[in-house]
Amino acid sequence: MNAPLTDNIPWTREEFEQKLRDKGRGYHIYHPFHVMMYEGKLTREQLQCWVA
Repeated sequence: MNAPLTDNIPWTREEFEQKLRDKGRGYHIYHPFHVMMYEGKLTREQLQCWVA
């Protein structure tokens, strides 16, 4: 039931940065729909469905 002691060791700067970058890949700004919207590639109907 006790966590291993290694769980209490702080991440290195590089590990911390990598964990943040890995987490960021899941953000909505990278979703294909959002990318198409940002690039102006959505049809009027697609954009209206998103707004509704």
